[in-house]
Amino acid sequence: MTSTKKLDVEDAEDHVIFDINDFTTASDWERFVVQIEEIITEWKLNSTSSEEISDLHKDLNFETGEWEQKSETMQFAEEISFTLTYYFLAPKKNQDDIPKKNEDSKLSKKESIDFDSSVTSSIKQNIEIDQRSVSIANLPPKSMADLLSKTNDFQNVTSSQVNTPSVAYFYGLCRFLLISPTRFNNFIDTESRANVILSSISIAINNTGCLVPIFVQVNLIERDMYLGLCEGSALKTHFQSVHFNYTPQQYSFLPGLLEIFKSKIGNHLNESSYLISVSVRFTYLIQKLDELGEAKRDQVKDKSMQDIDLVDDKLEDIYPDIKNLPFGSSQECIESIYLACTWSNLSEDIIIDSESYNDLNPQHSNHWCIILNNILDKSEYKLSNSLNRYLNELKRTITVNQLIGQANQNSAQNLNTEELKNKSLQKLSSSGSAVRKLDQMYNMGSNIMEKATNKMKILNINDTFLPIDKGFLDFIMDHLFPDANLRQSNISSNQVFNKIDASNEKFYKKMSLLKASSLKNDGLLNKFAICLNLINQIGKTAALAQLWQEFVLELRYRYDSAILIPGLEEDFKKAQSEDSMTAPDLSRCLLHQKIQMLNCCIKKKLERQQLEKETEQQIETEVRKNNSDEDEFFDCEDEQPIVAEGRSKKFGDLNLLNKPSEPLYVPKTQEPTPMTEDMLDQHASVLLNLGNNDDASLLRAKIQSASLLSDMQAFKAANPGCVLEDFVRWYSPRDWVQIEIKEKDPVSNEEIIAKKYDLSSRMKIPGNMWVEVWDNAKSIPVRRQKRLFDDTKEAEQIFEWLNSLSIGQIIEQTLPILFYSSAYTCYAEAFNLDLASIVEPIFDALIEKAVKITRNNETNRYQDLINYIKSFEQIVSLMKSLNAKFTNKKARIADEDIEEVKDFLKKILKKSLDQDSCHINIENGAHSVIGLLISRLCRKKKQTIKPSRYMNEYKPVKGSFDLTEDEDDEETEDMNNVLLPLEKPFQREYILRSSVPRPAPYSRPSPQRMYCRINNIEFRLAGAFTEDTMFF
Repeated sequence: MTSTKKLDVEDAEDHVIFDINDFTTASDWERFVVQIEEIITEWKLNSTSSEEISDLHKDLNFETGEWEQKSETMQFAEEISFTLTYYFLAPKKNQDDIPKKNEDSKLSKKESIDFDSSVTSSIKQNIEIDQRSVSIANLPPKSMADLLSKTNDFQNVTSSQVNTPSVAYFYGLCRFLLISPTRFNNFIDTESRANVILSSISIAINNTGCLVPIFVQVNLIERDMYLGLCEGSALKTHFQSVHFNYTPQQYSFLPGLLEIFKSKIGNHLNESSYLISVSVRFTYLIQKLDELGEAKRDQVKDKSMQDIDLVDDKLEDIYPDIKNLPFGSSQECIESIYLACTWSNLSEDIIIDSESYNDLNPQHSNHWCIILNNILDKSEYKLSNSLNRYLNELKRTITVNQLIGQANQNSAQNLNTEELKNKSLQKLSSSGSAVRKLDQMYNMGSNIMEKATNKMKILNINDTFLPIDKGFLDFIMDHLFPDANLRQSNISSNQVFNKIDASNEKFYKKMSLLKASSLKNDGLLNKFAICLNLINQIGKTAALAQLWQEFVLELRYRYDSAILIPGLEEDFKKAQSEDSMTAPDLSRCLLHQKIQMLNCCIKKKLERQQLEKETEQQIETEVRKNNSDEDEFFDCEDEQPIVAEGRSKKFGDLNLLNKPSEPLYVPKTQEPTPMTEDMLDQHASVLLNLGNNDDASLLRAKIQSASLLSDMQAFKAANPGCVLEDFVRWYSPRDWVQIEIKEKDPVSNEEIIAKKYDLSSRMKIPGNMWVEVWDNAKSIPVRRQKRLFDDTKEAEQIFEWLNSLSIGQIIEQTLPILFYSSAYTCYAEAFNLDLASIVEPIFDALIEKAVKITRNNETNRYQDLINYIKSFEQIVSLMKSLNAKFTNKKARIADEDIEEVKDFLKKILKKSLDQDSCHINIENGAHSVIGLLISRLCRKKKQTIKPSRYMNEYKPVKGSFDLTEDEDDEETEDMNNVLLPLEKPFQREYILRSSVPRPAPYSRPSPQRMYCRINNIEFRLAGAFTEDTMFF
């Protein structure tokens, strides 16, 4: 179309502008429709492909299937975007077979179309269609049949993988398309906008032949309102929604809802010509639990670290549990528990549902369902949180001495002169009585050793300003070193240590793969790591540094006093009685190896002291003997006989080769030098750096032959007159070989073959190192030799290493031990609740990942282990909560029913781990074991029963639901067999359905359905009304 416009009167003929409006260009609305059609075709949801997919999954329902989804983004007018999502049921991945329905219920070419098996035979005759005149294409969509199916009534649609909308629950659909705004501010808030989208859907459905219902989400997102369409076989279903935040009085019960439903399906029908089927579900609130406040949380405050009266208070009332790691949820993990009672397929004329009377007694329902809502993902967990806080200290590079000194200085600055005076006067006035009480309480005179805490005076540290008071510190050190016996008898008896039976070989075999400390989690370093974690949780970093310093001072005191460190070996008493040193276990963490090395130093020091003591006693004996003899004079011999020293025992029946009358003795030798893994690495590095030439090889051999030289010297001292062959016979029997030689017989003068023993060929090589070392070795007993293992030097190096660690390095060294204890605690908690089979996959994954992380020292990946530990805490916390609610004294579970109740609780547990709201069906309702259990738990305290004309009219006068223990429960013992109604339902749900001709009496019968939900906060209707577009 063209138009002319005069710009000016004078130039009207010269200047003419043409405006062209092209009406063939697609509008925004048309492009939006095309997008919907393209996505439907791409997903193969047209009429033919869609029904093929539907036939593959026609036996699936909400119980046997698993929700899946796929989505695409669409644009409307370039500024508004929508998401088109396809939700559908698919077979579960772990489900091989899906139970097949009865063959009689399948739709085939030879069968009539049956929307509802509950419809009477007269109605079935009205909806039968001659199959000869109807092709497959004329069959109604499966979604319309789903509207009348009772299989999915009131079934849970939540999924751990897909956030399924409520459409599936409202209408019982197994698949549908949903158009929703991508942003919350783009919601469809007006009727005109909704009509534009619905018209687009209608056009797309007709152009593509899509038989899948398409919905559009309208109004605010939280209102959960949907409109939709479904067309097929000349039938059209309109999906509508109504939502109020209050309940209209006239529609509060079933009669009012029936009135709405009948008005929608048409007033042209006589009530006698069709039947309305009603399904009802009443939900009762058993218990709703609020989150625990901060005051109820099991968390220790910093006040326990200072200003504690150690004399008047009991230790178990003062100090936290230092034996076990904190474990479990810090709050109640079950938010609410509901009981849903269902009555299916009832006729509208056989039930009464009104404000004054109700036929629906929960005890008469055979369909019970427990609905449990948990807040596992929202809860905080003690062990996970403490480990996270412990990991955060990895970044600290400050050393212990710097931190303790800084804390001392800062605390001193915070106190003014008057406060210092008052504190000093208070100490002077109360020290006498306190000391007397402490002496009586702790029996200071019977201590094995003086506490290493006193040595802090050497470092000029005032313990007044330290974050941990002396009493709590002594309490911890007594737990770590029980042989000190300072106040062992006063440790809290209610701090029970979680332990797994040693017969569980499978568990300990897995745990042995970890590079930690004690296998049974009761070793010194396991207890120390637990205490460090506790101190870090309830105190500051300075408190952690103070405990580390106290621990190192205790080790120093034990080394100086030659007292072995307990808790490093599985059997400490056995290791203590052994004469030889126990080399560091290289399969353990480095810190454990260092403390084991320190124990080796202490044991070597004890051996040296014992040897010196024996030598002194021997000298004193000889001096005493010489003094007792009379003075006699003898002539001095030219040569003094060589006295053998350092003999241990005889070596079998062997004698010296040069002295056949002298037996061969095993000498006392120095033990091999024990090494930790860092010492081995350093030693290997030194040998590699020597090079590959001849001089380097000779030097390398000399370094490695230090132990050989010591053994040769001790052998010569124990066996005077011995030769190298004697040493080889004891030290390396493989090099003393049998050979055959030819020699002449002195009698017959004939050559014979004689068998003799001689050194092996490698011992006879020219320049052999053994020969050279033997020639240079002198006769020196082990007590006069230079020490191969300098215990003093090694101990000082260990203490230097311990004192040089920063806070982050302390955390790094103790992490493998702490996570070992965490894994042990997790399994012990689950094992005590008989959950080993449930947590086994998680535990195996935890161990597998922990082995890689601890052995490769990947500190940045410890967060992965915390996630596994959190899963353990969720499982155990939920199970403990379930046991507390369902297996208390009020439940009165019979012995023969215990296993069934345990299986039921485990079933709840497994489902709750996958979804926040789990639904567990109870077969036979109130008449089952679980039903009777719930009935007892829901019984009201001191309930009064008033009989009425009907048994189901028993009404409670007072009382409320309570899952806690009932002290007066014995009064109602005789009421176990009485069917008691519950209180007013928390929520009522109705499903009304029928199959009637609509919109005209001569139309084909089509499915009609309306879902209703009524509770204190909402009134909701979701209707699906179908009409015949061919005969209208």
